[in-house]
Amino acid sequence: MKMHQTNKKKLEHFAVAAMSNDRVALESLLHPEFTIHEAENLPYGGVYRGVDGWLTLFGRVNSTWADLAIEPLLLIGEANGDEFGWQMKMRGRSVATGKQFETTVFEHWSFRDGKISEVRPYYWDTKLMCTTNSD
Repeated sequence: MKMHQTNKKKLEHFAVAAMSNDRVALESLLHPEFTIHEAENLPYGGVYRGVDGWLTLFGRVNSTWADLAIEPLLLIGEANGDEFGWQMKMRGRSVATGKQFETTVFEHWSFRDGKISEVRPYYWDTKLMCTTNSD
């Protein structure tokens, strides 16, 4: 008998699936109308939709930053809730300039129908992210 998986656990599984580009797992975790909103002034800014949008964003992030490391710091929300806050440390090196950066990002995650439906990242220092990537 399969046990019910909490939304909090689904987020943890998403993190693993995202880092390994596991399309099958991503399709099982993301709502068909999934949307992620990245700050427009970032090199990969914009709105991305669906699994294809996530994979496009992930590709753009990885072509912008080398040695990218994301360390979860805090996950806030009721295990079966539909709203979560996730704080992470993010560090890496610009592919374009070789400059290194370290910052934090806080993301608001929403669920609908038991699947991840929306993500809104809030970077502590978007200026740092932009200046690290330009000469």
